[in-house]
Amino acid sequence: MKLLKSLTMLIVILLITLSPLSANGIAEQELPTPSVVTALDSFQDQVEVKTPIKNIAIIGKAALMPADALYLFPEVKQMNVTMAKTDQGLGDFFTLVVPKEKETKRLGQTISAEEILAIDPDIILTKSRNKKDIEKLIGQFNIPIFALDLETTDSWKKEIIQLGILLNNEKRGEEIVQEITNREMEVSKKIANAQKPTVLVLQGNSNNGVTSFSVAPKNWMQGELVEKAGGEAIVMPGNNSGWSVVSFEQIAVWNPDYIIIVSYKTKGDSFSEQIYSSSEWKELKSVKNGNVYLAPSDVVNYFQPNSRWILALQWLGATLHPSIFSDINMSDEVASFYKEMYGISNQEILDELVNKYNSSLK
Repeated sequence: MKLLKSLTMLIVILLITLSPLSANGIAEQELPTPSVVTALDSFQDQVEVKTPIKNIAIIGKAALMPADALYLFPEVKQMNVTMAKTDQGLGDFFTLVVPKEKETKRLGQTISAEEILAIDPDIILTKSRNKKDIEKLIGQFNIPIFALDLETTDSWKKEIIQLGILLNNEKRGEEIVQEITNREMEVSKKIANAQKPTVLVLQGNSNNGVTSFSVAPKNWMQGELVEKAGGEAIVMPGNNSGWSVVSFEQIAVWNPDYIIIVSYKTKGDSFSEQIYSSSEWKELKSVKNGNVYLAPSDVVNYFQPNSRWILALQWLGATLHPSIFSDINMSDEVASFYKEMYGISNQEILDELVNKYNSSLK
C-alpha cells in the first residue's frame, strides 16, 4: 500500500514538472516558421527569400520590365509593391491594375540605401543591368535581389517560370508561358511557308527639332520578333550593346521592304509623316509601297521586352503577311491578352486599351 502511494506521488510530481515543458513545446510548434523558396535570376544566381512575401521593391532604370512581369501574378495585387517610375511617356499601366489601397509612392530611378531600407522590402526586383550597383549600395544588409533580363523571348519565358517559383506560384508561371507559347505557335504555323520580306525596325528620336533613327542590336527582341513573324531582320553588323544611330545613306543601301517605326516616349506619327514627305526617302521600296508602319502601343509600346511582345509578334505577322492572317482580329487579341494575362475584367479599361492600340497605328 505504501509502495502504491509512493508511486502515485512520484507520477504526480513528474506530471507537474513536465507540464510546463509540454506546454512550451506545444506553443513552439504553434509558432509559424517562415518557409524559404529559392529561384534562379537572370545571372543564374540562387536567390532565397522567406515567404510569405509582403513587401517588394522594384528599383533602378527600366523598372517597367520587371514590374510588368511581376503583375502577371494575381497575388501581387495584395502585396505592398514600391516601384520606380514606369511611365515611359505614353501612360502608366500600373494605375490600371494596382488596387487603390495598395498604391505606394513612386521612386526615382536612382535611390539611396536609406530610401531602400525605409521600404523594408522582403525582396528587390530589378533589371539585370542594375544589380551590381544595387549590391554595392545595400549588399551589407542581406536583402535578396532578384534580377530579370527579359531581352529575348526565350529568356523572358524562363525568367517568368523562375519568378513564379520565387512567388511560390510556379503553376501560374507555367500558365503564363503556355498562353504566350500558344499564341507564338499560331504565328509560327501560319508563316511556315511564307516568303520573307526584309524588315528594318527603327527607333525614332527627336532632339531640339532634329530627327534621328537608331537600329537595335541583332540579339535583342526587336530583331527576333521580325524573324518569328516571317521576315528577314536588318540589323547593324557588329552591334551587340544598344541602339545605334544610323544614317539615311545606310538605310538607303539596305532599302528594306518594310520599315517599322518604334517610339517609346511619344506617338510615332511625326516620324512616319516626315519619312513619307521626304524627297530622299520616297525612293525607298518601303516608302513607294506604303510599307512604313508605326509599331503598336497602348500605354506601353509593344516592341520591347515586356509581356506585350507577343502582341507585337501577332501584329507584325499580320502586317507582313495580311492574306495569311486574314482571320486574326487584333482588337480582340489585345482585349483577350489583358483579360488572361493581367486579369482585367473592367470593360471600360479594356476598351481604353484597345482604343489606344488602334489609334497608335495611325
